[in-house]
Amino acid sequence: MPLSTTIPALSITPGYYTHLRAHVTSSRMVCRLQIDKKIGEDGESTLEDFVASSEKDIEIMYEHALQAIKNIKNAHLRELLERIFKDPTMLETLKYHPGAISIHHNWLGGLLEHSLEILEYCELASRQFPSLDYDLLVAGSLLHDIGKVKELAITARIKGTTEGQFIGHLVLGTLYVSEKISETKGFPEAFNKY
Repeated sequence: MPLSTTIPALSITPGYYTHLRAHVTSSRMVCRLQIDKKIGEDGESTLEDFVASSEKDIEIMYEHALQAIKNIKNAHLRELLERIFKDPTMLETLKYHPGAISIHHNWLGGLLEHSLEILEYCELASRQFPSLDYDLLVAGSLLHDIGKVKELAITARIKGTTEGQFIGHLVLGTLYVSEKISETKGFPEAFNKY
């Protein structure tokens, strides 16, 4: 039975969510969704009602990232990462942003969780190959997908932004990190040549 496409006018912002009370009616082989009333307004639900969240404790993951940053010996890299991970305007985004629309880490906290998993691989590699620059491995693991904060948006679902679709997270991340490097006094040119 086809579903009728007639939808009454409601003040619902596309891409956001609200609560409705409705019932289905059928006549002449057509189903209709009859909306009885709008129960809740946007904002009365939480994002977690619609988008999956990490099974890991986000605050513990964030503290793990801060501890890894604290262990960096290179003062310039440590300051850069602290500037990013302690920025009050980015704090909630860094903690709760998804890592993807689908495939992997497509949940709240997914970006942080993925970055910490990469950090674990890097820590293993640094133990196996002591000549690797541990500080660069930590910085790379925590920053490699930082552009996803501008590539992805969260409404009632995870979706790509226009900027993200046209430019992509690699370039967006490079631009963001370069901007933060320029704000860091005395940052060595060798790190900022790209």
